Amino acid sequence: MPDPLPFAEVVPLELGGQWIAWDDAGLKIIASGDSAEAATAAAKAAGVAEPIIEKAPPADSGFVGRL
Repeated sequence: MPDPLPFAEVVPLELGGQWIAWDDAGLKIIASGDSAEAATAAAKAAGVAEPIIEKAPPADSGFVGRL
């Protein structure tokens, strides 16, 4: 039986409203910041050359699903 597809890490509530930098596979959170530039810089400092950047919805938005 083949391995199941990997799932992305769940975004913690404390990162709500912040910009998130994911690894190049989009599965692991590498860094976060108040701006896309800050999250990108932190991810690059952590060794990820081309992170995937997304804005997390606010923690109180009632969002259900995956980013």
